[in-house]
Order: sequence, then C-alpha cells, then structure tokens
Amino acid sequence: MRFLILLRVLGRNESQWLSNRGLLELRKFDQELVRAGVLLAAERLRANCGGATTIADSTGPIAGFWLIQATSKAEAIEWARRCPQLEGVDAEAEIWEVIAT
Repeated sequence: MRFLILLRVLGRNESQWLSNRGLLELRKFDQELVRAGVLLAAERLRANCGGATTIADSTGPIAGFWLIQATSKAEAIEWARRCPQLEGVDAEAEIWEVIAT
C-alpha cells in the first residue's frame, strides 16, 4: 500500500521550515525512511509561488511530502507520527492512501 504524508504548517511559519535547521530536520527524516526501505519520493514545497493566481488555503501551506510504501495504514500512521517538528512551529502531518487506478 502506498501513502502520501503531507507536513502542513499551521500559521505563518513556512519560512522556518525552509531555514537551514528546518531543511536539516526534513532530510534526517528522509534518511530514516530510506534506511527503512519505505521511501518512494519526497519533496519540499513553497506555498507562495508569486504568480498572478492566488489560491487561499486556510489550513496552512504544505512544507513537504513523502510518498511511502507501507504494509498497512497503521504502519503509515507510525511513520507520520515521526515527522519532524521544529520548536515553536505548529505543524501537522496528514496521511492519504494512494489509490491505484
């Protein structure tokens, strides 16, 4: 089973996730997933692209995502609980099961 884990930043703390400290924590988590053999893809996302079209998301920007291969939803939840946290920054992990079509 494949799952998408989204790390959503609450409030206006996106810049802290894009700092050296934030990126280091995200890379450490990437490496942990690689060592476990579950990581399929991972990327960092910037909320403000500076284009003409703005789409508001009241729940906050997504700092990054991980696409993982897990044996169950319970395993995916355990990985999501390990998502990095930065001191003083509110963030939450969301889990989405990827449905094969």
